Amino acid sequence: IVFTKLQADQTFNAMMKIEPRKQLQNSVITLYGGEPLLKENKEIVTYIVQEGKKRGYKFHAITNGYDLDSYMDLLAPDLISQLQITIDGTKEKHNHKRKHFNDPNSFDKIISNIEFIFQKGLNVDIHIRVNVDNHNLDDFKTLYSYFNQIGFLTHKNFKIYSALIHDNEEVK
Repeated sequence: IVFTKLQADQTFNAMMKIEPRKQLQNSVITLYGGEPLLKENKEIVTYIVQEGKKRGYKFHAITNGYDLDSYMDLLAPDLISQLQITIDGTKEKHNHKRKHFNDPNSFDKIISNIEFIFQKGLNVDIHIRVNVDNHNLDDFKTLYSYFNQIGFLTHKNFKIYSALIHDNEEVK
């Protein structure tokens, strides 16, 4: 289900009714749930971000990073200023765990999108969340080394961290 412009406007209006005192409002809205940055959602996401900017909000997004190339014009300190991109280990593990419906190699597309952000000099924070479990815990160090090798770690706005995922099995 995709928000409509009317629903977005109603949400912004409800936020003002719930807390009309600007000094008590959070100035950041995080886009998440499912995948908010699908390329087919570009029109409504643009509307939400532009309307939010008019109202003094900045945005963060939790994304798989696959369609980021469709959103480069919205990646800026006063628009979408932070991305949390989830990667599930090294290329082989990620592609196995996060199967894209028509691209068996989503890892390379995500990496390419991050490289493009750096090449364009976009001033956004990129936080890579690596989901780790007992199947890919050892991959974190390898992935960290890979990011160092390709130069991602030299960017002050790039961070990588792990998130332990529990799946009814004890992580050893």
